[in-house]
Amino acid sequence: MKSFFGFSTPRDMLEKARRDYELLDKSPSPSTIFNFYVTIYHGLEWAKVAGDIEENDIETHLGDSYKMIRYIANKGKHLELTHKKSKELGERFSDEVYSGTWNGAPWG
Repeated sequence: MKSFFGFSTPRDMLEKARRDYELLDKSPSPSTIFNFYVTIYHGLEWAKVAGDIEENDIETHLGDSYKMIRYIANKGKHLELTHKKSKELGERFSDEVYSGTWNGAPWG
């Protein structure tokens, strides 16, 4: 896999997610929340593409947490969610996301 911004493996993305989490935990803000969720979701995507894990395994182990991670990451990146699956997740999780905080920082 070619390197992009210095990341070339799912492990690189996991390490970035750890750093993003440390920043989030230290200084929660909409930006640090966004960065963490986008990184963790795409780290899982990288692991799927690399053949390290199957989507079914992710959903089995993370359940609704994975679905919420996917929703938050995609909602943060796109002005409007247009895919049917994303809209369904929005209907399911939007109240929780829009009313949530992380150590006092609003995230919705």
